[in-house]
Amino acid sequence: MTLDTTRRLNDTIAQWVWLVLPVTLLIDFAHFLLRGQFKFVSQYFASDGWQHYAFGLATMTVLPSLFVLLSGARKLSRMTWASCIALGMALSVVLVATGFNTDWLDIAVTVLLPMGALTASTALVCLLPSNRTQEGVPAWASLYWRIFALALLLAVGISSFLEITPVIFPGTYDYVMHHLDAAYGHPAAGITSAIAAAPEFVRSGLTLVYNALGWVFLPMVALVHRERKDQGLHIWRTYIYSLGLATLCYAFLPVSGPLYAFGPELFPARMTEVTQVPAVVATIPPALRNGMPSMHFTSAVTMVFVAAALRNKLYFAGMLLFWAATALATMGFGEHYLIDLVVALTYSVTLSTLLIAPARYLARGAVAKWALILSGATFIGWMALFKFASGWLMAHLGVVQMLTVWSAMLFFLVGHHFIRAVWHMPADSTETQPVAAPPTLLPTDLKGNYWIIGVFFASGVAGLIYEVVFAKALAVTFGASSLATNTVLATYMGGMAIGAWAGSKIAQRTAHPLRLYAYCEALIGLYALLTPQLFQVIQKVYVGLVLDRPADAPELTALRLLLGAATLGPATLLMGATFPIMFARLRQVGMASERAIAPLYAANVAGAAFGALLAGYALIPAVGKNSATYIAALLSLLVALYALEKQKSAGSGVAVEPTSPVKLRPPPVALGVGVVALTILAVGGAVTLGLEVVFMHMLAVVAGNSVYAFGLMLATFLLGLGLGSATGERAITYIGRERVVILAQWGLACAIVISSLQWDALAGYFAYFGPYEASGIHITFSGRELIRALVCAVAMLPPAFFIGMSYPACMGLATDWLGRNGEDVSGLGQASGINTLGNIVGVLVAGFWLLPEFGSRNTLLCFTLVALLTGLLMAGALFANARSEVPFSRQGWGLGLAFACTGGLALFFPLGWDLDKMSQGSNVYFYPQEWGSVIDHAESTEGGLTTVTKSDDGLLTLLTNGKFQGNNSEQGEMVAQKSIALIPMLHVARRGNALVIGYGTGMTPRVIHENEFQSLDIAELSRDMVRLADRHFENINHAVTSRPGVHTYYTDGRNFLLTQSKKYDLISIEISSIWFAGAANLYNKEFYELVARRLDEGGVLQQWIQLHHMQPLDFLYAVESLRSAFKYVWFYVSGGQGIVVASNSEESRPGLEQGQTLERTMKDGDLSIADLEKRLLADPKQIDAMLLHFDPSMRALLSTDNNLYLEYATPKGNALRYDTLPLNLKLLMTEYPQPRR
Repeated sequence: MTLDTTRRLNDTIAQWVWLVLPVTLLIDFAHFLLRGQFKFVSQYFASDGWQHYAFGLATMTVLPSLFVLLSGARKLSRMTWASCIALGMALSVVLVATGFNTDWLDIAVTVLLPMGALTASTALVCLLPSNRTQEGVPAWASLYWRIFALALLLAVGISSFLEITPVIFPGTYDYVMHHLDAAYGHPAAGITSAIAAAPEFVRSGLTLVYNALGWVFLPMVALVHRERKDQGLHIWRTYIYSLGLATLCYAFLPVSGPLYAFGPELFPARMTEVTQVPAVVATIPPALRNGMPSMHFTSAVTMVFVAAALRNKLYFAGMLLFWAATALATMGFGEHYLIDLVVALTYSVTLSTLLIAPARYLARGAVAKWALILSGATFIGWMALFKFASGWLMAHLGVVQMLTVWSAMLFFLVGHHFIRAVWHMPADSTETQPVAAPPTLLPTDLKGNYWIIGVFFASGVAGLIYEVVFAKALAVTFGASSLATNTVLATYMGGMAIGAWAGSKIAQRTAHPLRLYAYCEALIGLYALLTPQLFQVIQKVYVGLVLDRPADAPELTALRLLLGAATLGPATLLMGATFPIMFARLRQVGMASERAIAPLYAANVAGAAFGALLAGYALIPAVGKNSATYIAALLSLLVALYALEKQKSAGSGVAVEPTSPVKLRPPPVALGVGVVALTILAVGGAVTLGLEVVFMHMLAVVAGNSVYAFGLMLATFLLGLGLGSATGERAITYIGRERVVILAQWGLACAIVISSLQWDALAGYFAYFGPYEASGIHITFSGRELIRALVCAVAMLPPAFFIGMSYPACMGLATDWLGRNGEDVSGLGQASGINTLGNIVGVLVAGFWLLPEFGSRNTLLCFTLVALLTGLLMAGALFANARSEVPFSRQGWGLGLAFACTGGLALFFPLGWDLDKMSQGSNVYFYPQEWGSVIDHAESTEGGLTTVTKSDDGLLTLLTNGKFQGNNSEQGEMVAQKSIALIPMLHVARRGNALVIGYGTGMTPRVIHENEFQSLDIAELSRDMVRLADRHFENINHAVTSRPGVHTYYTDGRNFLLTQSKKYDLISIEISSIWFAGAANLYNKEFYELVARRLDEGGVLQQWIQLHHMQPLDFLYAVESLRSAFKYVWFYVSGGQGIVVASNSEESRPGLEQGQTLERTMKDGDLSIADLEKRLLADPKQIDAMLLHFDPSMRALLSTDNNLYLEYATPKGNALRYDTLPLNLKLLMTEYPQPRR
């Protein structure tokens, strides 16, 4: 290997290292979240003793040493080789004799240890400054350490991923594979038994082969480089990409193997006794889910193909033997079913051919080409049949046999053509193209301006933090209803649309866009510093204007829009302006419009995705809402200062201080194409936010609806947009902008269909964790959040990817068409504004019309058809435009075929969801709750999925997103619910006005109304809840909503109290669990102060408080927050549920008057006053003593609208492995020293 070749290889390996590094870090971080430790640490730094640690460290030096020596980058004399081998053999004998080494692979590696240690130490010495030459570190030493790093990263990444597969994929297809193996007579057990009965040297040899895959691969790659065939054989690309694809296969179809599915007690000796195996996906004991397809088999095939290109054909013969032994070992150790290897036939040849040397293979002619296409299609067909039609396949084993023969034929046909193509492959010539390197992250024409991407990423982080904080602040004022929330969102995006338009006009005419950008960021940061005080002013103005108006009056929406615009307008206008301004900067340096749009958009949404996670998981829980705002403001100011500093410098290749605006005339865009691009931006913008609304609605049902879940959903969607945008920018260079838009729109249609086919499986996915929890395998909160993130990714990432892919191409076409007079920056602003207005329409139409009127299934089908039609529109415009960038006639048939396939796929759109699975609530506690069959349901953005189920014994249960709200049992649950409603009446004598927040099945409103309150107001966020409860639970609620004196308001309970001055004798709150997103707002200090202001003299508050899945510290926060606003707090327990009664009046103490009144009004005979009094657990003195014991100041354990403690802490209680009820009861019942008066 020449010095230039070594340097070129160095550069290639360095690029692969930088590609693999972040992926490995992410996987190892996932390993830490799921298994509690980093794999890198446990694999290389945790051992039984220093001897094992030293041995493991030494073996790490062998592989890179072999590579640099076998590749010819470094040479050793024969004497050195012989000495190292002799020393290694002696060391191996010693270690075997002492019992340290018993594994054949370790013995073989030990022989090479001296050579590895010598090469590593020499390479280490070369790094010392005193030993460097004028050209730096010697090329071979640099190559050594880069190979060392790449091998280490791959080893850690692969092992980390495999070890987390049992956790994230509890359900496997092993039983399905077992049934399909019947097509071959169940050979796995027989082969394993035969190997077990074979002589020891056979078993040891197969073990060595099975474990030596990595040790064989790297030397083979080195030989390719030695023969200078690395430019024609893309080995690194093949290996790394195949690993990535394998992870997708393992996730798509998890399989462990018969040894793990049936256990060593049955497999292989007693498999004849296994007659009743369920033909379903089922949870099996934890084992690696790496069975389908077999990567051992695939890697061995890859090495056979590589060896075929080497001059010495003995390598080829050796690799054939290695492949055969690998195939035998995979079956002989019980790791695989035979069908795993059958599927690997087409997988291995397709993958190897496409990645190693596709050009040489395709030169073989049409037969080779079609064989390859059919091979790939056959593999996809196998996987699709397993996933979606396994039952049919098990009933037609003859199809399995025919497909097996077909797969074998294609394997040998493609393999034959590939081997012939590379058999006499010459060495690379000096004119050959450089070695295929991994894709670069950013466009090359950004060189010198990469810092802009970092700046825009930071701007996206700050922007998303602002959005989260502003939405939470205005939710307290405007309410947590979807109408109020979407009004705020529309205001936010409307401001950005106007800002984009105005900013583009200014940027088009400025000679200093970078300075203008810095000013915008600085003003954003300065304005954000004022917002905490501004939100307080807005609340006072809003309450002053709407006080005592109907809480759900339509005209309030207009007022919210006006006040929201007044509050958010300045910041959002400036945020919207930053995109066209920075676009103008990149146009100044000569970047084409679509090349400038894609990296800016990708960086900004990637920053926003990171900001969503940062705000939700770290920033707001740690420092509170206001401090999070200040930190984001500081980030904006730092971005502004950095941009000003760069504007002053002269580091880029273009003058930083141009004397006039730079006008670059964009490429011509036909009228039809431009109009269609604008149409797609508007309609596609609506589809984008409409999909986000529907997906978040569905994922709240499937993945959970805590505050963390919504952050995950938002981050996943934004990440998909960023990845798609980066991919779209690269695709433009190959197929043109119009075709990228067409394929992206049709890809979006396919992604929606495929995501829709997955909803039932995702709903049932969490149920597979039930056996894990039952057997003591516990998944922590962080691990559960990672699993939820994966579910969000499966559902949202593909559609978001194609939306992002379409954006730079479509925006570039629209920008160039609108800016055809040379004002493309202005054109970008107009196009961006149109896209954002489409976003607003999508939020409103999907949230308030499509979803409640037609349901999620039909709404997604509508979006699928829209994506198909928009792609067809662009295809029509392209066909009509004879001057398109790439002549249509060459690929018209391909577009037609793509449309036909996409339209055909839409025919498989599911007829509906499996509501029984979706109502199990498995995502809450990671095990299913069997409520029965769904007999009625409703969907809306307010109520999510509200269902009524009926069990086998006729019990009806009301659920919200699978969470229990009540049932119609007239014993047990009904008595407990009734007691919860009656307990506060021990404290209130007057029967004037009452308010119930949260309807449920209607038990509490009914009991309060029947206890002769003159007026009863009900505040319920979800119309669906009231409608279904009145329809199915009339025996519980007695149709209370239709009774005289009862008024129902469909609004947020806190906002109702904020906007009404009416005083109440009783306020009863029985909403769902505190961890539900937004529910904690009714447990914060400011809310309790509001309630206290709305209570009449002698009035009381009654509130349900959870005791299960509630950590003691969280419980103390909830009680002390209540106590901060009320002088007297009583705590009752009924049916295992906590009930607090609070008041600021001495009159509220239980007494004779209250008892007589309750005895007169109480209609039910199954409860008595004595029964209710027995449920008291702690009186005000006991409550005060408990709080003073843990917090003498009575001010430290407060959940407020600023720190939002309970909102972020209580979801973690669902992941506890123990019941917190006894701990919380103990807090209440312990005898504390009484506080001094």
